[in-house]
Amino acid sequence: DRTLAAERELVTQAAKVVRVTQSFSPSEQKAIIRCLGRMCAGMLVFQRHKSLGGLSDLNEMNDYCYVVAGVVGEMLTELFCERCPALDDKRPQLMHLALSFGQGLQMTNILKDIWEDRRAETCWLPQSVFGADFDLARLDELHTTAEYRHGLEQLIGIAHHHLRNALEYARQIPAREAGIRRFCLWAIGLAVLTLRKVRKHGDLASAERLKISRRSVKATVGLVNLTYSSDRALRALFDIASAGLPLVREEPDASRA
Repeated sequence: DRTLAAERELVTQAAKVVRVTQSFSPSEQKAIIRCLGRMCAGMLVFQRHKSLGGLSDLNEMNDYCYVVAGVVGEMLTELFCERCPALDDKRPQLMHLALSFGQGLQMTNILKDIWEDRRAETCWLPQSVFGADFDLARLDELHTTAEYRHGLEQLIGIAHHHLRNALEYARQIPAREAGIRRFCLWAIGLAVLTLRKVRKHGDLASAERLKISRRSVKATVGLVNLTYSSDRALRALFDIASAGLPLVREEPDASRA
């Protein structure tokens, strides 16, 4: 049984989770239920067809990222707008950027977890990015090839673009909403550092080399806490952290929101 201990704990505490959820406002409950409904329906499809051969193309990976993380971005946007009425006029823009936010974080997780996923006989990489003749099921043999490196660079570039949109999302949150801003910015900062690790060590069959050190996590949290209220400082910090990463522009599918 590959069920994680944390997942078992969640099931054990399900009744408590439901009770807490029922204490929320009707609109908050609606956002959560919508998110869970879409996530459960979508994940069921992907779990049934998962394999070491990966996903077929970028469109399928985008669909996967949406049902795993994009729906969470939409839910959080609804909750943030409930918490901060000043955001209501920005809701359409935020909902669009929320898809990029989720996509950027989930793509980063996919790239970080390539080797751990393989141990679970799973791969979420898109086959088409690596070429028609590249067999993701043989990644243990092919991870040092030019084809793999080229595909990895493209995926890093796409994730980088989505994280730039995620930064724009965070900048739309009023600085007075310090908790919400910091919550978003911590995730973005750690994702950028992870992409740097993937670019440096991605052709090594080692999950350990892709982990962010505690020192880096502490530094990221500290820098965000110092700069979260300044859009200019955040942009400069992001540019410094992402320097050298490839950038491939891809817009999220606004029709989902």
